[in-house]
Amino acid sequence: DRGSREVDERSDRGNGFLSDVCADWERSTEEAEAAGVRVVHLRIGLVLSARGGALGTLARIFRLGLGGRVGSGRQGMSWIAVDDLIAAVLFSIVTPSVFGAVNGVAPEACSNRDFGRTLARVLRRPFLCPAPAPAIRLVLGELGDQLLLRGAFVKPTKLLDHGFRFAFPSLERALRFQFGRVDG
Repeated sequence: DRGSREVDERSDRGNGFLSDVCADWERSTEEAEAAGVRVVHLRIGLVLSARGGALGTLARIFRLGLGGRVGSGRQGMSWIAVDDLIAAVLFSIVTPSVFGAVNGVAPEACSNRDFGRTLARVLRRPFLCPAPAPAIRLVLGELGDQLLLRGAFVKPTKLLDHGFRFAFPSLERALRFQFGRVDG
């Protein structure tokens, strides 16, 4: 959790479960790197696909008219459209100058509140029902705290610096494409 401060691949790692998992996972490739293998550690944000995953679950909640911010709503949400993620994986494979940590996120991270408002607008549903932090902690415990109540505004600096072009750099455009709502 970094508050409103933006982070990228050069930032110090955070604290907690997700940071520990990421560090352990990346450390597991040290032998390959020592042997001269080019290794890319793709750090993937929330993947947007209307077919399922977190967005599919959120869409069901919002379609019922129960959408709202989670906790304070100020926590950062770093996301990527599934099409851009696939393109970023391919780009990382075929671009020899890309190695190490690579943030697989769109260039426009947003707050949880802005994410929810945009999703509600795209689905033409209200944005009224907050999920209070104590309720999240009661139902999901520490996992809910780590996954839903904390966040970071992550930038894909390495992808951008190497010339990667996002098809869906804005949240609204990505969501409209996923839900077939190109009519604005």
